[in-house]
Amino acid sequence: MQRVYDAVIFDLGGVLIAFDPLGFARRIEADPGDALRLKRAVFGTHTWLDLDQGLLTEEAAQARIIADNPEDADAIRSLFHRYKDFLLPIPAGVAILEHVKRSGLQAFALTNFGAEAWDVVRKRDAYLALFDGIVVSSEEQLLKPDPAIFHALLDRYSLEPKRCLYTDDTPINVEVARSVGLVGIHFENHAQLLQTLTDRGIFEAAG
Repeated sequence: MQRVYDAVIFDLGGVLIAFDPLGFARRIEADPGDALRLKRAVFGTHTWLDLDQGLLTEEAAQARIIADNPEDADAIRSLFHRYKDFLLPIPAGVAILEHVKRSGLQAFALTNFGAEAWDVVRKRDAYLALFDGIVVSSEEQLLKPDPAIFHALLDRYSLEPKRCLYTDDTPINVEVARSVGLVGIHFENHAQLLQTLTDRGIFEAAG
């Protein structure tokens, strides 16, 4: 039977790499209120997005966040010092990636990731070599959900959008993926993703 799809494109954070901002903050601050304040001060801010886009170094981002939240300076420094240790592979996600590769399809990653954190992860995590290509926001100076970063991946690897499945845990990213012609799958959990890929004919059976 002729293949319908040539490739699966993965978001990394939350799908293959643990990314839990509140959980990370709780490892720095035991008090729930302090942890929530730390999470809000750092993650999802314009400064964090600039870091992901490659517009700031970690040193500059940390300094800016501390300037905005001087009462939390020690916790912010601790979080920046430690958070890369929390960006660990998710075994269930890696298993799906391996399954995709065994099925004969190509696999790509499209991720928002700061340069210094990405440098640590790419050197540490051998499973990343399974990907046929990875596009990283800080290297492109583009961020999802900007359609331009999706086009960067498609153009670089000569991919036909309608023959590629794209999965991401952020709904707006899936919407934009669909707008550029990709077949979007909103990631909810690994069992759901595995079943969806199976239903799409990627695998004959889950497992």
